Amino acid sequence: MKRINQLLVSLSIFVVATANVNGQGINAPSLDLKIPAFEKVITVTGSNVNMRKAPSVKAPRLMFSCYNESDICEHIWSNQKSLGYSSPCMADKGDVFTVLAETVEWYKCEFSDNIIYLSKKFAKATNTTPITSSMFTKADYYNFEVLQKPAVMSSQYNGYVIINQNGFDTDGYAIGRIVDGYLVTVNCPNVNTEFDDNVARVNVVKTDDGYCLKFGRGVSFLKDGFYFLDMTKLNDTEVAYILALAGVETGKTINSGSVYACVNGKLVKILNYDYSSPDFKVARIDKAPRVVLKK
Repeated sequence: MKRINQLLVSLSIFVVATANVNGQGINAPSLDLKIPAFEKVITVTGSNVNMRKAPSVKAPRLMFSCYNESDICEHIWSNQKSLGYSSPCMADKGDVFTVLAETVEWYKCEFSDNIIYLSKKFAKATNTTPITSSMFTKADYYNFEVLQKPAVMSSQYNGYVIINQNGFDTDGYAIGRIVDGYLVTVNCPNVNTEFDDNVARVNVVKTDDGYCLKFGRGVSFLKDGFYFLDMTKLNDTEVAYILALAGVETGKTINSGSVYACVNGKLVKILNYDYSSPDFKVARIDKAPRVVLKK
């Protein structure tokens, strides 16, 4: 109990140091979002559909290129020099995309941080089901490499989702909120996690690359002999701690992230956006409810 109280005190000190204090309590971080503009969500109806650089069947198609006998790979266009081995990168039946713009015959979409064009002959508009917090309460990978339960269920941060996206070629967290039935996240790099049996709930350690969020059994779940972070068990103070650690500030928006939708009962990442590119437009700013923690 003494150790738990010490951890809660350290969390409170951290939040106080990164937030404003008013007459009612501590103004903790809240996530304001730039909601990306898009026209519709589509599903691919054909098989082995080319993804083009421009709206033309003569435009270069997207390729997947790897150094010979290595796992170093990247996307290139078919008119670019290959690293070694290359093969067409194609959309397949059932793949889901977000339409940024369209012509009479083509959809302009994003795929793996590339702007691509899909022929309307091989895709159609699809319906989405509103996302709810409960969809993120089960143990899953959520398109990444770490088993997790990313839904935040604490009182003032209910509706937030914190996804651990640390992996071979990704890092940090995707922190977001459910808005208009979609999950809109922002990228918060340089934050890693690690289970530590000497930690009751959460603690943080500075590393060469950023921060390591260490968590204990009090905020974890056990699977196949390993402990994984369970965001559903965090309280408001601990969520505020993680948001502040990741650089979230009330009134400040972040320019890159992702959008998730529920399509045919499955959670699908439908868009990676980056407002430094002219291909992405802001539809509106969605301000989060302000969070005030007790002193």
